[in-house]
Amino acid sequence: MLQNKQEILKQVISKKQTIEIHYINNEKIVSIRKLSDVKYSQEYGLDYIKAYCHTRKEYRTFKISRIKQIRIIQDEFLSISQESKGLLKQVYNKNTVDQNQSMKDVLRYIVTCYGAEIYQDKQRLSNLIADLYTGEERLKRVYRRSISEDLLSIKVYKLSLKPLSQRKGHYEQLIKLYCEENFYSQDLGKQIIDSFVWGLDLPLFISQECEELFVKARQGDAVAQNRLGICYYAGEGIEQDYVEAVKWFQKSAEQGDKWGQYHLAIHYANGNGIEQNYEEAVKWYQKAAEQGYCNAQNRLGVCYYNGDGIEQNYEEAVKWFQKSAEQGYSWGQYNLGNCCYSGKGIQQNYEEAVKWFRKAAEQGNCNAQYNLGICYYNGTSVEQNYKEAVKWYWKAAEQRNCNAQNRLGVCYYNGDGIEQNYEEAVKWFQKSAEQGNCNAQYNLGNCYYNGQGVEQNYEEAVKWLRKSANQGNKDALAFLKEHGITNLSSI
Repeated sequence: MLQNKQEILKQVISKKQTIEIHYINNEKIVSIRKLSDVKYSQEYGLDYIKAYCHTRKEYRTFKISRIKQIRIIQDEFLSISQESKGLLKQVYNKNTVDQNQSMKDVLRYIVTCYGAEIYQDKQRLSNLIADLYTGEERLKRVYRRSISEDLLSIKVYKLSLKPLSQRKGHYEQLIKLYCEENFYSQDLGKQIIDSFVWGLDLPLFISQECEELFVKARQGDAVAQNRLGICYYAGEGIEQDYVEAVKWFQKSAEQGDKWGQYHLAIHYANGNGIEQNYEEAVKWYQKAAEQGYCNAQNRLGVCYYNGDGIEQNYEEAVKWFQKSAEQGYSWGQYNLGNCCYSGKGIQQNYEEAVKWFRKAAEQGNCNAQYNLGICYYNGTSVEQNYKEAVKWYWKAAEQRNCNAQNRLGVCYYNGDGIEQNYEEAVKWFQKSAEQGNCNAQYNLGNCYYNGQGVEQNYEEAVKWLRKSANQGNKDALAFLKEHGITNLSSI
């Protein structure tokens, strides 16, 4: 078989022919590549060829033993029906495109296998659509006519060659002219053109910075791929698109970039742009964590702590929190402090807990600031100091930590570490209560009931006490029961 391939390749090289190969990569995945300017590799010898790959748009080296099939591309093509079926069987392992696949998906499939240049071959593209699209016949006819008569695919291909930052105007003009020539509504015309744009994976609205990232990302730069994913996620310089964000994070992650791996894991954990999958999230957190990325180490620890996507294991959680904390990451420090405080996965040690809470708090971590405030308020492994407690409560409360807002309100209410002030107490109870903190809701209800720091208002008092009771606050439940209020639903 290898000898036969060598003979074919000798002919291809001598006659300078263009070929199509089925190539097996390191992961045993078969891809179809169109090659021209084929030569034996001077670097690796006769077991390798070097050629211009139309799919990747660059010169690449291919190991001959991994070439599964070679086809010399003639002026005339194979029977398009045979070609389509073979394509689908080889690449997608199915006989036809699913009924629920859109024209966008069909065009993306075709481009994936044949490269963007297929858009310039209107006859072949039209025939491929005829064979592969199994949806509405009327829509199929519209697309095939748009390819053959309006040359729409060629126009979209030319659009793809323009600088990214200049595409919007040309794209809008293309829609306008296409609709006018065919008497189509703006919506239908845009739908048809957008399908071709989707097939080429073509961004239309993009900043200069993203344009430069896009070029680097398409050339395989893992750092740029991750950065482009961030831009898609945040809508920075490009239209927000979680699916596209995941696509670029995936490309970056698969090249071993720890930031790409971390961001891909977050999307799996949150279900943004991809189906939620904690197991996949753990897999990618692990890869990034093993490269020493402190954020990923902390997140992996959280997964072990909660049992998300992996068997719950407090000792493993502490191991990863420790790694993260020792690199100075505030959330790793906070979580390690919590484990030291509770004795989960590690021997209980309040001094260690305070140490890690302080390190995280000094970096501005609001949860750690709140916990450090608690330690000062209660005198846990530090000398009791209400003023220090208020200081840390305040820092956390200003970052909207609802627990700290409630505790700061308590300090104002009681005059602990700060001059007593019912109005300030009510202000902080209100902020916390509106975020759903049941203790603050109870405290706010009490203030309304007694007219402390706010005008007395029984209706408002009952409203907040009900909210608190509905979350299981025992004091609120007891108060309502004592006053003969058994109906917990809001009035």
